[in-house]
Amino acid sequence: MRRGWGWAVLLAMGTLSVVLSSCTMLRPPKLDSPDLPPTTAPTLPGSAWYLGSSEREAPGGTRAFRFAEAEPATPITVDFGVDTDEFAEIASWEAEMTSAAPGPRFETSIQLEAVTGAAIRWRLLQVDRCGRIVAASRYSPDQRMEGTYDWDMELETNWKVGDQLRLSLEARKIADAPVTGTAIAIDSPGSVVYGSLQSLPPQSEETEATEQPVTPGPVVLTNLLPMSDDVPSTSTTGLPTNEFRWNNQRVFWWNSSAGRWDGILPTARPPAAGNSHWWLWKDLGGTPSPVQEISTRTANTPDAFWDEGCATLDVFFSRDAFGTSRFRRLTYDSTTDTYLETTAAGGVKVPESLRGSKRVTITKTENGYLWAAVNHDGRLLVSRSIDGGNTWPEPVSISPTAANGDTHWVSYTDATGQRLAVVATENGLVGNARAHFLSLDPASTEWDETGAWLDETPLLPGPEGDETADDELSAISFENWVYFVIETEPGPESRRAGVPQLLLYARSPVGVWSTHVVNRFTESGGDDRKRPVITVDAPHRLVLIGAGRDNQTTASLFVAPIDDLDNWQEHILFTLPEAGAEALYNVRLPREPVDDSSRLLVLVEEVGVRGEVWRQLVEVSDAGGS
Repeated sequence: MRRGWGWAVLLAMGTLSVVLSSCTMLRPPKLDSPDLPPTTAPTLPGSAWYLGSSEREAPGGTRAFRFAEAEPATPITVDFGVDTDEFAEIASWEAEMTSAAPGPRFETSIQLEAVTGAAIRWRLLQVDRCGRIVAASRYSPDQRMEGTYDWDMELETNWKVGDQLRLSLEARKIADAPVTGTAIAIDSPGSVVYGSLQSLPPQSEETEATEQPVTPGPVVLTNLLPMSDDVPSTSTTGLPTNEFRWNNQRVFWWNSSAGRWDGILPTARPPAAGNSHWWLWKDLGGTPSPVQEISTRTANTPDAFWDEGCATLDVFFSRDAFGTSRFRRLTYDSTTDTYLETTAAGGVKVPESLRGSKRVTITKTENGYLWAAVNHDGRLLVSRSIDGGNTWPEPVSISPTAANGDTHWVSYTDATGQRLAVVATENGLVGNARAHFLSLDPASTEWDETGAWLDETPLLPGPEGDETADDELSAISFENWVYFVIETEPGPESRRAGVPQLLLYARSPVGVWSTHVVNRFTESGGDDRKRPVITVDAPHRLVLIGAGRDNQTTASLFVAPIDDLDNWQEHILFTLPEAGAEALYNVRLPREPVDDSSRLLVLVEEVGVRGEVWRQLVEVSDAGGS
């Protein structure tokens, strides 16, 4: 691969210096081809380089383009602190696309020479005009440099005018030692682009995650309830293994006609006839009250889908590897403020194979069809009901899986029209566990044929190292983007500390995938976050991910702007008043994005001596107080 050297990055005694070239008017670089078209780059404040075009042939027969130094040039130096043990972006370089290109491939080669005292990594990003990351290459390996290292990467996708190619450089401190030398070069087949320099200041202590209130960018999160506020008369002690653990199933919803959060919770005796019977509750964010029994079958766990437009509540009570799952439908009468069951007493029995240790999840599409999915016995199983849940056909396998894991559903629209996707993951303790993503037209009459499902699993970005997916997953769609978060299992050769533990996948409306690390493993593993669940705050454009911890003393909410999914902050939701006597387990969030009509309700189960469901109400407000 041909190289044109554009920058030199120098590191010395705890700081990273980026030495670049700057000029007031960029001119075409002197490349090694007589075919360079006569063009002049525009004036760009802070510009440091120009990506010129050349007609020489590159591998594969495409035209080659590369970064090269602009002339005349005046050297400038930008210093960044490398004082953190966590990776942070220290500099990025961006080039704006000046013409549409159907699929140029950008290849990057970076040489690091004699680097000590800091670990460095980098990647290529495609960023749209709204600042959202549309596509990303894999990170280069976490390099603790001693000597010379060379790493190639590439990014291939569809580009639109106004999109930017970004080279992002990150570093973290590993020792107090001199750091020297990197040189960066890019060969790029594609259309002519111009570039400008963007540098980021070092992260200050004020921007690090702290206990509430947290300010993720322009907003503040405030807990409105005590850090250990229980929902009275709830109980998990009668459930299997005393745990209400399947948080891929959603159990509460915003009833906008009533202006409150309602839900289905395991309820204590009394008022329930038996401990942990499933009851319908009203006003979980205000004065919670159990109003009616829904099911006495404590071995069946609910996944509830609330349809505001139809005022219907569909509940799939899923069994584990044994027993029969059941479906229930209720309608809500706003005049009497009551939920009335319309299915037969005891619910609709579904096929025996529609069950599993990771439990069934459901959704409802705009055509009124109900869908159910479960990853069980090495198969991703799907069933569809077209009569409101009164009958369910035998589920069909749409993909083999290596191990059991969670499932979730998302709906979105792309260039082909409406799409329904099922997302699944696998247990990281078995085989080469991974996530799965398959979609189809929800109106398809061939839903029970494997060929009707578009399998995007091979398009999902790979891991940083040898970590694999684990069996916890949660998904949501927003503005035709799809987001799903998984827990990972560190591979046998991984250094546990620093390995991604909570990993977010993002799919753009044009079908381009990227990944974003939400949280990384610690050295001991004793403070790691587990069992993630996701939602979106629509007005403030935030992605919210709830998670418990291995040591089970607190439960948290990770928060990032939708336009900056590599900038996560942690907000503490719950804290145990008596560590050792109690333990927190699963965080639960709403199925749909939340808006200003409601504050965010969060539930968590306490599985210690009391075995209750706790709640928190979170207010998201602008940093200025409005």
